[in-house]
Amino acid sequence: MRIVKAIGKKYDKETRAFETVEVEGYFHGWGVDYEELESGAGNYTVGLIEDMKGKMHMFQPEEITFLTPILKKANT
Repeated sequence: MRIVKAIGKKYDKETRAFETVEVEGYFHGWGVDYEELESGAGNYTVGLIEDMKGKMHMFQPEEITFLTPILKKANT
């Protein structure tokens, strides 16, 4: 897995405010999240990141920076 750093604004339901969140961890892949709109659900792409404590986070693609290169698989 590749190591990434992500910085983005996330809504905290307890404080009812947006906070800047910075996470460094392992990139698991791309996923889809949604937001409820008046006209229906709006889907968008998210990156799935596991922080160093094992907690999963979702970030927008533009908020993610890859810190390690893609490793090539050996011919077997």
